[in-house]
Amino acid sequence: MVMTPERYKQIKSIFQSAVELPRSEQAIFLDEACSGDEGLRREIEDLLSSHGRVKDSIEAIASEVAAAMLAEPQSRSLIGRQIGAYQIIEQIGRGGMGEVYLAQDGRLGRKVALKLLPAKFAADAERVRRFEQEARSASALNHPNVIVIFEIGAADGAHYIATEYVAGQNLRQMMAGERMSFGAALSVATQVTNALAEAHKAGVLHRDIKPENLMVRPDGVVKVLDFGLAKLLDRRPEFANDAGGSTASGMVMGTARYMSPEQARGQEVDARTDIFSLGVTLYEMIAGKAPFDGRTSMDVIAAILHVNPTPLSELRAETPADLEQVVMRALHKDREERYQTAEELLADLTSVGRRPPLSTNSEARVNSLKARYRVARLAAALLTLLLVAGGVFFYTRRIAAPAPKTRPAAEDRTNNPEAKRLYLKGQYEFSRRTSESLKKGRDAFEQAIKLDPNYAAAWVGVANCWTVMGQINSAHQSDAITQAKAAITRALELDESLVEAHAALALIKTQHEWDWEGAEREYRRALALDANYAPGWHWYAMHLSLLGRHDEAISAIRRAEELDPVSLVINCNHGWILWCARRNDEAIAQLRKTIDLDPYFANAHDKLANVHETTGQYAEAIEHRAISSDLSGARPEVGAGMRAAYRRGGWQEFARREVGRLQRESQARYQNPKYLALAWARLGDKDRALEWLKRGYAERSEAMLYLKVDPRYDSLRDDQRFVDLLRRMRFSP
Repeated sequence: MVMTPERYKQIKSIFQSAVELPRSEQAIFLDEACSGDEGLRREIEDLLSSHGRVKDSIEAIASEVAAAMLAEPQSRSLIGRQIGAYQIIEQIGRGGMGEVYLAQDGRLGRKVALKLLPAKFAADAERVRRFEQEARSASALNHPNVIVIFEIGAADGAHYIATEYVAGQNLRQMMAGERMSFGAALSVATQVTNALAEAHKAGVLHRDIKPENLMVRPDGVVKVLDFGLAKLLDRRPEFANDAGGSTASGMVMGTARYMSPEQARGQEVDARTDIFSLGVTLYEMIAGKAPFDGRTSMDVIAAILHVNPTPLSELRAETPADLEQVVMRALHKDREERYQTAEELLADLTSVGRRPPLSTNSEARVNSLKARYRVARLAAALLTLLLVAGGVFFYTRRIAAPAPKTRPAAEDRTNNPEAKRLYLKGQYEFSRRTSESLKKGRDAFEQAIKLDPNYAAAWVGVANCWTVMGQINSAHQSDAITQAKAAITRALELDESLVEAHAALALIKTQHEWDWEGAEREYRRALALDANYAPGWHWYAMHLSLLGRHDEAISAIRRAEELDPVSLVINCNHGWILWCARRNDEAIAQLRKTIDLDPYFANAHDKLANVHETTGQYAEAIEHRAISSDLSGARPEVGAGMRAAYRRGGWQEFARREVGRLQRESQARYQNPKYLALAWARLGDKDRALEWLKRGYAERSEAMLYLKVDPRYDSLRDDQRFVDLLRRMRFSP
């Protein structure tokens, strides 16, 4: 029967009356209230059954948590206590499963998140055994979006799990009750789906996907937390085949708002339950509200079982139709009609457009390239093995890394929790590198400074935002760099040893002052302070690349990638550096690997288009250029026009069209000189290309930074005017 509002009200009214009665009287009441309507009676009996299981579960959990609290009095502080190899620094989380602390691993000198299990749980040998078995299953997962479990053990009377410490915010904090952009929501959902696909292959179900269990690092990388930890709360024997993904029927597990219908009914669950929970989370990211809500847990469960969520397009008119279809299919109440596997969901997620929607061609292209990227990833892995076998590790010889040192993370150098939260928000916005996100990032850092004027890291964040804003818009570069240098000066006054401040100062000297020697000193100073600072190695690699010191640049970017292997920006610029070194095949493999990490990362498509262009693979160059345009938020007709021009007259027609488009746009608003210089160079018009480069020199535009090494300028290198520009920028021949 179709669930109408009137039917739902009837079910809710009868249920609320029945649940107040003793169980022995409920059947008699239903005989009268349902008046022979068997369908109505089944619906209410389902709700009553779920209510009983939820009530039992909640009472059991509450009892055990209360016992644990009595066994481990709250007045007993653990700060500073040593548990095994770990010294506890501060408490960072708490829940029914125990308390989570930031701790220092004395053996390896790294920070970890240490979860301590309540004493009541630890006293039950069977529960601990099953918990450890489940945790070992999670620890066997090797995926960049799954939290890394370092150790499961017991010491000093405490059972613990040591995992990687993820700096950032959980998704709940990040949303803060607001809608996310389509691109950001898709990026989170895609990364979580990748993690679930890997887990499900290993027979591990999460069972509690929700915003609180998804950590988002400042650079946008998502980490899924707590795989399988809910198993410890199970009060009934497991089926023998639990590794295959089933859960004993009759037990309600999970968080009510994110439960699947089968979870709410206490039925056996499989991978499709995690897909439903992710669908709820994705809906909430887009709509700013949950699809199923109510005043009580049972109201929520009733909605999950019987109410269809409001279409996203009614809550947010600009929602792409294909995105809405993906979400609604993930939320189908009948699991047979839902996505059957995480891989199936992933295929549809990676073909959904951002705002504005991708053109049909872009959707198809992103989807069809996936198989090729997997092959490329395998090839890249093989190449790495060959390089290792050949001993090609330049940084051990040419860029000797100082001995590792431990230091407080930049975000931890404040005692104000709200200032730290704002700092992490600023870091996330800065990592997205759009004009809008940079302004948001700068605002967040400035709010953090208002709360703690001595927060040196937040001053560095302000400086970095101004630096990149000046890079994007050369017309306002002078004002931006004045602001950036003032912020850096203040940061160094507060903390001269702050690695981030020296690296940020080096970035200014490179990108805006063209002080190559001064930048080198600051990069080396930063890396001497902390040899494990990935952004420092990344920026230093880019500095070395633009100077034409290719072997050193490749060594440095590899070091950065070793330290942060899932950073999209580092992976992408690794491909750029290889391209500038004319190692085109390696560059293509690296950029495909980056796109495999996140198909929605526009910068990787743009850089891959550059490589294809300079190697004469024009069809591929057009496709990736158009995809990059679509993903960057340009008007849909821009990417469509690129394809149409290429179909009409090949590469030359595309080049002519680009010159015309850029000229028109330059009359309406500021245009980076780089784009018109490159557009004229494509057409072979050296005079006009060099005129725009001279303008770039006058503006100190970032367009000039890679003049020495960018392959797209090769057609100009024999012109004396180009040689003079290189000399004026103090580039060596």
